[in-house]
Amino acid sequence: MFQQRYFQKKYEPRVRKNEQIHAPKVRVIDNSGENLGILDIKEALEKAKEAGLDLIEITAKADPPVVRIMEYGKYLYQQGKKDKAGKKKQTTGETKGVRIGMTTFSHDLEVKAKMVDKFFKKGYKVKVELVMHGRE
Repeated sequence: MFQQRYFQKKYEPRVRKNEQIHAPKVRVIDNSGENLGILDIKEALEKAKEAGLDLIEITAKADPPVVRIMEYGKYLYQQGKKDKAGKKKQTTGETKGVRIGMTTFSHDLEVKAKMVDKFFKKGYKVKVELVMHGRE
């Protein structure tokens, strides 16, 4: 039989916003990035509603938690862009290899040196191997 967890959805950490924030006092940052100080959650929600924006919890583990007044959709878009930028940086760890023998002529060495240079410019790690056959 199928196990129940096979059909469960993956957990995605959600960002708390507006009434989902349960802390009694929060540190508020407004839409322009200015620190408004530590306010009661009710006051912070009122300021967000006056501006026509959402109150989004940025760091829940801080004491008091840090919240920001901004559009929720805009916040999700910015987080998605940060995640994509982080993934791009991670993928450049691949290794390319170049093999050189003892009898390789000078022109061939120049061509292989250009290849190595091209790999470095693209962000690859390069492994150069010296191949020896028999009694070389």
